[in-house]
Amino acid sequence: MVNEHEHLAESVRLNWESLFSLVERAPFGLYIIDSTFRISLMNAESKKRAFRNVNPVIGRDFAEAIRVLWPEDVAVSIINKFRHTLDSGEPFFSLDYIEPRADIDAVEAYEWELHRITLPDGKYGVVCYFYDSTQLRESEQALRRNETWLKGQKEAFMASINGAPLEESLDMLIRCAINFMDDGGRASFFLLNPEGKTINHVTGMGDEYTRAIGDFPVGPDSIGCGLAAHRGTPLIYPDVDADPDWTRHLWIARRFDFRATWSFPVRITGGKIVGTFCMYYRQPRDAVARDMEIASTLTNAAAVIMVHHLAMQERIRTEQFLREADHRKNEFLALLAHELRNPLAAIRNAGQILLRANGDAQTSRLAAEILNRQVDHMVRQVDDLLDVNRITQGKIELRKEDIDLTQIISHAIETSRSLFEELDQELIVTLPTDSICIHGDPIRLTQVISNLLNNASKFTRKGGKIWLNIELVNYVAVIRVRDNGIGIAESDLKQIFEMFVQLDKSLERTRNGLGLGLALVKSLVDMHDGTVEARSEGTGCGSEFVITLPVLSGRVPAHPMIEQGGASNNVDSLRILIADDNLDSANSLAALLELIGHEIEVAHDGLEAITKAEAFDPDLILLDIGMPEVNGYEAARRIRKARKEGFKLVALTGMSQEEDRRLSLEAGFDAHLIKPVDLASLTEFLIRN
Repeated sequence: MVNEHEHLAESVRLNWESLFSLVERAPFGLYIIDSTFRISLMNAESKKRAFRNVNPVIGRDFAEAIRVLWPEDVAVSIINKFRHTLDSGEPFFSLDYIEPRADIDAVEAYEWELHRITLPDGKYGVVCYFYDSTQLRESEQALRRNETWLKGQKEAFMASINGAPLEESLDMLIRCAINFMDDGGRASFFLLNPEGKTINHVTGMGDEYTRAIGDFPVGPDSIGCGLAAHRGTPLIYPDVDADPDWTRHLWIARRFDFRATWSFPVRITGGKIVGTFCMYYRQPRDAVARDMEIASTLTNAAAVIMVHHLAMQERIRTEQFLREADHRKNEFLALLAHELRNPLAAIRNAGQILLRANGDAQTSRLAAEILNRQVDHMVRQVDDLLDVNRITQGKIELRKEDIDLTQIISHAIETSRSLFEELDQELIVTLPTDSICIHGDPIRLTQVISNLLNNASKFTRKGGKIWLNIELVNYVAVIRVRDNGIGIAESDLKQIFEMFVQLDKSLERTRNGLGLGLALVKSLVDMHDGTVEARSEGTGCGSEFVITLPVLSGRVPAHPMIEQGGASNNVDSLRILIADDNLDSANSLAALLELIGHEIEVAHDGLEAITKAEAFDPDLILLDIGMPEVNGYEAARRIRKARKEGFKLVALTGMSQEEDRRLSLEAGFDAHLIKPVDLASLTEFLIRN
């Protein structure tokens, strides 16, 4: 009988040891407390995890061991649960037990359960099974943190998309980040100014901080956010007090209570830096991986928001520009209608006068003078519009030569003289004693000076004074046009050279024009490598325009400009063919040329022009371009093919672009004249050719 009991005990012991040998290799922790409350068995996972700092552990009092691992209150709670299970047999289950350890600086999480068992000695004990869920809980926390990040970013993105101010969207990111920053950390965002020389605090550190740092410099001599924006790399300052680079800026750290600060550039697609993200701590501190993770996440999110903000700002600026351009266009069209209707009204009245003059020479002459003045006025306006179009498209060509500036001035004065005489204004001219030679387009430079003189006359009262002064200063020609007229308000000086700008917009406006003259002046002077500037002390104080042009030192013009003046009529009688589908244009020009002694034939389409060119044998053919049947280019080619020499072929057309001139020369025209051509210009052309 004794032998049977001994055999049974040995069998139980062997079964117990076999079972435990299996548990020893299990991925979960297992240990047993015997009836004396001592640790009797423990597998490898338990020793590695929970009891890693208890040595020795087997045979040790459980209450003593637990107090090594956990704080007293936690240890007492655990001991009581073990005793309760040992005494009552009631199992215990803990699904989520997260507490700080006493032996190490860490918080660990365990899932564990207790069961009463009968040990090989026949007495009760407690077996504890546990699973170290620390990594699982950390993963869950990381997941929740990421969810919070994503939610915060989404809210910030949506706020930005819905038009929230930049500081509001970025502030959402900062609030999200602060929840994950240790030791009471703070954060802020900065936005780089468009010129890239300064950076401004947007949000994070408050309005006082914004005012204190103002436009913070960006460059190699800056610090923190300014230096990070310049270098394009993160800057870590663990302790600004110990960093010599912070000596000049320690007042910022003192005033806003930080010792450690880190700055990270905010970079958008393409590598462009648009701002910085900064973190601040009240105590010295090195950056750790989590800090870098926060910075990376925030800068990436901020880059998206800042790009959207910059795009919205650009859109707002563009919309404002388009609104202003549309408003200016409407004003210009209304002004254009006004400026065209005025001379058209005078032209219509003059036509009615001529119809009713009944041969009265004085009345007819008055009507003719009105017609000439108003047509000249309209031609100047159309020419200005075409010049602006050519300049904006880069199609204007300068025909530069070495010229004496004095001659330019003389021709400009002659062009504008009638305005001064009409308003009884005094023009006071001061010229240098020596010639000033420049390299430029004489016609365009004459246009520049004439436009300034016309402008001075328009904005100066009747009987006023205009001064024109030319001098040589350090190898630069300086041309000043000054008046004692209405002056220019300071706010208008910045836009005075823009196209279509009208400073006088009142209904009782007496100064006509389309607002193109000064824009042309600026463009043409720029094309001559010069400068132009408007000056005025304000409304009622007159104005002055100053032009500078480079001079040619030690050189004089090789060929003087041809003097302008009325064309002579001493040209031999010519046989002239006029081809134009506009009957009034063709017939009026024919009548005018017949009056001065030429023999005229008229055609009204391209085919008729080709036929009459062969039958009439003209000395000169004035051919319109846009005609029916056959256009002017094709008509010119056919006429040239049939007759090589002995005549001049001239395009007389309203098509005035450089491309039109090129096509005319390719088609065989000798010259390209723009409608309306006056008699003096046409006669001068006939004399030269």
